Amino acid sequence: MMEEMYGLMNYHEQVPPPDSARENYGHHAFDDQSPEVGAPPDISNLFDEIFRDNDFCRRSSACSCLGDDPELDEFMETYCEMLGKYRSDLARPFDEATTFLNNMQTQLTNLCKGTSITYHTVLIGNEALAGYFYAASFWIRQLQQTRRGIGKP
Repeated sequence: MMEEMYGLMNYHEQVPPPDSARENYGHHAFDDQSPEVGAPPDISNLFDEIFRDNDFCRRSSACSCLGDDPELDEFMETYCEMLGKYRSDLARPFDEATTFLNNMQTQLTNLCKGTSITYHTVLIGNEALAGYFYAASFWIRQLQQTRRGIGKP
């Protein structure tokens, strides 16, 4: 099962025999004239030997199934929990900053609604207010892009 999951097969098992390839892909118009593709038998045997020498999953000292090593399983569970906590800890400042900037933008929008002022007239009439409005909009966009980068919607 583990071999199938990670593609741990010998070279001959990975390359389909010519008959099954023809069944899967049909006959080419120039099938009889097409050269065979693949390694010659001596190179194929060399690949198999190298694979056997480096086959860690089939060695008796290596674990091949979940549950064979309870300590490793426990470590991996703890590690995954820590990664989840780390991700939420990284996202917390972005969430707080987004909330703060959304509140700032709402307050600035409400300030502008009362006098029916557009962004352009704010820019001309009150440069400080326009700067705050622009900064809030800019940082909200930046935080949204950053949150998308760490996997948050």
